[in-house]
Amino acid sequence: MPEEDEEESPRKKKKGRRVFSRKRLALLVIVLLIFSAGIFVQHFFVEPMFGELPEKYSRCMNQQQVLNDQFNDCMVQKSACEYQLQQCKQA
Repeated sequence: MPEEDEEESPRKKKKGRRVFSRKRLALLVIVLLIFSAGIFVQHFFVEPMFGELPEKYSRCMNQQQVLNDQFNDCMVQKSACEYQLQQCKQA
């Protein structure tokens, strides 16, 4: 008799669990797309902006040095003029 029961109801096959279900695969694809978009934005938009910054910074520093030199020259001339004015007032 036990044999008859086994024959009547077919054994259910155990489903093997797949490593990636549809949800996991979709999530993985979405994450990869987000990373790809981030890499694209960084390469074509962010890096060119930062690539120009050192050049602009060095140009700005050069201009600042020139302006500081000109300012110092003006201060020397101003003090020389003030000295001459004081000499004229004393005479």
